[in-house]
Amino acid sequence: MSTALSPLLAPMLSSPAMRAVYDDAATLQNMLDFEAALARAEATVGVIPWAAVTPIAKACKAESFDLATLADAATRSGNLAIPLVKALTAEVAKADAEAARYVHWGATSQDVIDTATMLSLRAGIDALVAETGADELMIVSDVYDHQKRLRSFELIARAGGITPR
Repeated sequence: MSTALSPLLAPMLSSPAMRAVYDDAATLQNMLDFEAALARAEATVGVIPWAAVTPIAKACKAESFDLATLADAATRSGNLAIPLVKALTAEVAKADAEAARYVHWGATSQDVIDTATMLSLRAGIDALVAETGADELMIVSDVYDHQKRLRSFELIARAGGITPR
């Protein structure tokens, strides 16, 4: 499963660079990059053993995971982080059962999702700068101005897999 736009409509709605930034595999890799960075940071300050870092980091490769399986599991858990952490833990356990105990240590699902979103946003801004030649600060300022205009719009929200009525 992919979030790729229709081949018919994609060229009108998004650039190839932006589609690559928000591709399912790129999103998954951003989440995995968070998990690898988390393990390194926690080992640096002595929260988890250094021996756990390499097995965790080596397992953090998006191509090692089945996107369709994760997507299906996400529908039951309410977010992608929960099945991803479970799958990553299983992947790490294949190489080192002790290291698997430290996958996602002390983090929340929202930590993974928010950080991956910001990594995507950072890459999206880089793509816009490269494609348009616009100044990065101008792009961020324009996005900020746009969100200020939309701030008072009522939107339907979803939390915990429950859609309000």
